Amino acid sequence: PIQTPKVNNKCKKSNPPSPASPEMASTKPAENVPSGDVQQDIQSIFTILNKIASDTSTITSNISEINSKLDNIDKRLDETENHVAKLEDHVEEELGKTTEIETKLTKAWAIEKGRPIDFLNCFLPELPDLPEDLTLRIERAHRSLAPLPRSQQRPRLIIMCLLEFQTQVLLLRKAADRSRICPGKDIKYVYFKISLGRFRGKGRLLQKGRGHGIKYMMAYRIILRVQRDGKQHNFQDPVKVLAFV
Repeated sequence: PIQTPKVNNKCKKSNPPSPASPEMASTKPAENVPSGDVQQDIQSIFTILNKIASDTSTITSNISEINSKLDNIDKRLDETENHVAKLEDHVEEELGKTTEIETKLTKAWAIEKGRPIDFLNCFLPELPDLPEDLTLRIERAHRSLAPLPRSQQRPRLIIMCLLEFQTQVLLLRKAADRSRICPGKDIKYVYFKISLGRFRGKGRLLQKGRGHGIKYMMAYRIILRVQRDGKQHNFQDPVKVLAFV
């Protein structure tokens, strides 16, 4: 074998290559390449491991943050679903009310084919002292269940229910004075609905009046009108009625 002579590096002198020369780039040691020094290599390994541990900790923190955001998104989705469910229930309830109103209107028109409603729409706006732009919104109207009257008897009563309370109050105020309802014509009677408790409060008076053959009627503002000896007497106090009877 051919032996190459050993060269003393200390005695060897050479010009250092320029930084821009390709020789410098080729002789630059690569990163993470063992340098030959065991202690330095171990230190480099520990540095790399610490960096990996730091990167792993950062990744774990990011994953935890992502999981927290996903939990918040799930919570908001649940709240949104509950809100949508409540809205659907509310819409269904409103649709049920609308259907109920439509059914009532249909039934109101079906009773006697709407003839009482047509009569009231023609008769009531012609009453004096009523606004010209008055619109009657009648929920339902039908004649009472009394027997069919004869030609000389009084017509049956018409029972109606208005949708607007203001219109009801206006008509009842006009009905308080019967002479203004239909002057020069047959007197029309307008009755109003009162609570059962207030009606029962005058039940004993009415029963006693019937026993004496006294005619009576209920007028607006809970006035008991008694007719005796051809004269009419109005009472609002039950004590005065008992004293009169």
